[in-house]
Amino acid sequence: VLGIGRSLGLLAATLLFLQFVLAARFMFLDRFIGFAALMKAHRLGGIAVTGLALLHPLFIYGSGMRQVGPLRWQLWPELLGALALLLLWIVAVTALYRVFLELSYESWRRLHDGAFLVAVLVVAHMMVLEPNLRHGWPQGLWLVLLAGYLATFVWVKLAKPARLRRNAYAVESLEMVALDTYNLTLRPLSGSGFVHLPGQFAFLRLRGEGIVPQQHPFTISSGATDPQRITFTVKAIGDYTRTLGNVQAGDVAELDGPYGHFGPAFMGKVQSLTLIAGGIGVTPMLSVLRNMAQRQDPLPVTLIWSNRTPRHIAFPAELEALQARLPNLKVHHVMTRDPDWPGPKGRLDRDLLVSLLGEGKDIDQVMLCGPPGMMKAVRDALRSLGVPRSHLHTEAFAL
Repeated sequence: VLGIGRSLGLLAATLLFLQFVLAARFMFLDRFIGFAALMKAHRLGGIAVTGLALLHPLFIYGSGMRQVGPLRWQLWPELLGALALLLLWIVAVTALYRVFLELSYESWRRLHDGAFLVAVLVVAHMMVLEPNLRHGWPQGLWLVLLAGYLATFVWVKLAKPARLRRNAYAVESLEMVALDTYNLTLRPLSGSGFVHLPGQFAFLRLRGEGIVPQQHPFTISSGATDPQRITFTVKAIGDYTRTLGNVQAGDVAELDGPYGHFGPAFMGKVQSLTLIAGGIGVTPMLSVLRNMAQRQDPLPVTLIWSNRTPRHIAFPAELEALQARLPNLKVHHVMTRDPDWPGPKGRLDRDLLVSLLGEGKDIDQVMLCGPPGMMKAVRDALRSLGVPRSHLHTEAFAL
């Protein structure tokens, strides 16, 4: 039983170190695995670490080889372990139940950074209580793990931020393009600009008066042919995005990316493309359509865009112009809260999709982005129409 407890502790510590690597935004991992898969692994890994860390002392003290108390200063390594476990549970619970706990992003971020203190406490706890880790191959293994962890820390917290500041961007313009929706245009202050593929996203940090300098992920809405002009179309729906109205031309921005595997470039052979968006989920679709127009791509494309009212439609004139430039483009606007809308109305269910797309035999590749409930309903409807799961490509609002 004691051996099981030790093994569980070692496994929890190893996974804890790997957690930082999963969340470090290494480009090569995004290319091979995908950012969404990395974040899912990070989430599941956090749950696994917390569970294993809890089982570790239960087996250790359940074996009867070690006694709990009385408290004395000689037990300081065990107390470090207890403190690490407490902090780990705080980090895990606030990450899993942030919305329920009504934590602001900044508060959650500070609590989540407590994982670094947990790692320090775990190393001290292990090295004192496990003498086998201080010599031979176990020592070499842990030295390699610690070196990798420290190198990742230096890259994420020091080297990468410095590089992003050197390759900064300037705000060229900010304009309101629909109800509570802003279009932010950036240009590089130096260098070759920002190269990306349609459908990808980047982490954006703005520095200006009235703006909290936090990093947040936003999909790039501009086409991919002009790296000297990058646009983000953002809806003011959260604490951070509601401050975008304070952005001024000339403010400095930092971009980390591009990330993501969402878009025609990641689909293989595409015979036709169906774009289904809910609200601000249209941003990757805008990037795709703008890129197609710039390249005069003849690919058949259908855009189905669900909004509450016509006031929520961004770039209506540009969409009409895109239809003129792309003769194989069809655009369907669907309103969910405007009974007077002359076009299709209501939620995007199976019947409505059939009326717009047919019975499904002509549907090839699908890009789907929007609120979680809408995405699930559309995904289920398309699957019932016979669209293969591998042809349904989705992007979530939150990571």
